[in-house]
Amino acid sequence: MPSRPKRKSKPTNASTVDVSPSDAVVQTDGESDLEPPKKRQKKAKGTAAKRKVNVADKARLLPSLNAMPLDIFYEICETLEPLDVLHLSWTSIYIHNTLMDKNATSALWKKSRSLIVGLPECPNDLNEAQYAHLMFGKDCYCCLKKPRDLHTIWAGRFRACSSCVESTYSPDIIGHRDGSLSKLENFLPMIRICPKKQRYTRNYYCIKTYEAWKEEYTAAENKSEWVHEKIKERTIIEEHAQQCSTWARSWAEQLPARSKAKVVERIKALGWGSEFDKIFYEGQKPQNLEKITKACQKELTERNLLRLEPYINQYMGAIQRKRLQSEYSSFIRKVVPVLKDIIDTCTVALPPNALVPTAGDLVYLPIVQDILNDTTQYRSFKPETDLEFLRESFSDIVAQWQHDVEVRLHDLIRSACGQGYEFDPKTILHLATTAFCCTRCNNMHAEGASIWYPRIPIHTHSTTDIDWQLLDKMSNESVIWNYKEFIIFREEDMLSLSKVLTQFGFDPKVTTAGQMDAADLIFECVTCNSQNVGRCTMRWRALAAHINKAHNESGTSTFKLQLLEGTEAEYVKNRLDETTGRMRAEPYRYERPDSKICVHCKKTGNVVSIATHVRGVHGIARPTEADMVLSLDADSTHFHRLWPPREEQDDEILT
Repeated sequence: MPSRPKRKSKPTNASTVDVSPSDAVVQTDGESDLEPPKKRQKKAKGTAAKRKVNVADKARLLPSLNAMPLDIFYEICETLEPLDVLHLSWTSIYIHNTLMDKNATSALWKKSRSLIVGLPECPNDLNEAQYAHLMFGKDCYCCLKKPRDLHTIWAGRFRACSSCVESTYSPDIIGHRDGSLSKLENFLPMIRICPKKQRYTRNYYCIKTYEAWKEEYTAAENKSEWVHEKIKERTIIEEHAQQCSTWARSWAEQLPARSKAKVVERIKALGWGSEFDKIFYEGQKPQNLEKITKACQKELTERNLLRLEPYINQYMGAIQRKRLQSEYSSFIRKVVPVLKDIIDTCTVALPPNALVPTAGDLVYLPIVQDILNDTTQYRSFKPETDLEFLRESFSDIVAQWQHDVEVRLHDLIRSACGQGYEFDPKTILHLATTAFCCTRCNNMHAEGASIWYPRIPIHTHSTTDIDWQLLDKMSNESVIWNYKEFIIFREEDMLSLSKVLTQFGFDPKVTTAGQMDAADLIFECVTCNSQNVGRCTMRWRALAAHINKAHNESGTSTFKLQLLEGTEAEYVKNRLDETTGRMRAEPYRYERPDSKICVHCKKTGNVVSIATHVRGVHGIARPTEADMVLSLDADSTHFHRLWPPREEQDDEILT
């Protein structure tokens, strides 16, 4: 038999094995505290902040507990499970003696046991501490270790590991058999295990109990009565052992559910109770996650729960953010149609091409964002009535929006030309040299994309559209016009246009885009003449993009321009107008904006769809320009290859 720690023994029932659970956990009055063998402490790592907690530190915590009134102490203990009460009894002699007082604490232990569903009553052959240790302990009664291969012999009131079972129980009963005790052999504590280094299981019997029965039988005066009483006693024990075995199997099967219940309690204790109750799908509940499910395969201790807390907080925080974003997205989808209706009704009296904000601009107004980000209003908020104030102040909102866009355009100019560049804010946006560039259109169209005021504020790639992905972020920052930064200003475009206007007799400091449109000049880039595709001709609005794409980006900074006149100029104008008209009649494609606006209801579309709309909805048989006007953001073709090509180039160049 392997060596084991020496322990004080107490008189035991001769009918049970001499290795009793009471030896390890219960002391009588006058005996010293007997604690489980102390494990070797790990060496402390780190600084003095991580010092060891010695026995003296722990002892300072006990006086307040020892001095506590008994009624309060008992009331606290009644909320603990039996194993916790047992562990508490090991902390000091005073607490041990208090909890072991059968007359005073029987009700306490009973209430403690009632916390465990289905737990059989404490048998008469064990006291409460012994019973708690038998039912919930995890250590071997012999070696006091906590191995994985623990076996509980319920009828023997004994728990041991495989090694200790082989050393304390015997597989051979024949050599000890006594015919006079044949009726008791079926009651002998026994367990069936597979010995080490063997393939088959064997029965192991508690021979010490059998020997004790033989001694009692020999000493008994009325042997038949002793056998009768012993059978009666063992029958009660066997029945209770069967109840314990059934309960233990059920208790083990319910372990994951119990551990998950502890996790749910901890979730609510951490303040996530209301959020937890809002989780609808079982698979999304924290206790059903893979990491926590794996941890719940064993009994969760306080240390285990503390280790899970950061993971729980992180997951519940993510669940809360996802729920709020979902509610926010659902809420804002109810708001946007109301904002669009406000714009439609408030712009009825305005011209078709009036500069007004979009629904996206209204969504990102700070005052509207304050409403949208207030989650407490989601249930009570009624967009139709609570956003009515926007109708009353719509003219002020439009004026402020126009001012903000102009300031933003001025900032783009300063950013490109330097803070030292001086200009008149009132006139700069109307000059022919103030050409902005849409990088998105520039990538899609070979001829480039230069855009002037007043088209630039309402260009399809500059307006603040309803960006659902951005809205779902629930940002408190207001989104300004051109927040995607597709619109830029290039100083080289301004310089190129200034040189061209100067070359052909215009003052770039005062010439406006409207004046250049009225002149309707046709330019030819002689440098780009091609024997394959013809002569490169264009209107003035194509100059900046052409110079940038065909010359600056390609490295040919020298080029020659000249004006076309007479029939050549008229021919190119006709071809450009023809191509533009055909393009505006095509369905919406390649992110090109709608080209026509119905004057009567502000509906937008291409030339064909708006003409059909005017005839069908407004009853006008022959729509004219008075019924549908050109949209400010309509695309136009300003570039044409004239055939045949030039045979030779002049030497005069513009640098």
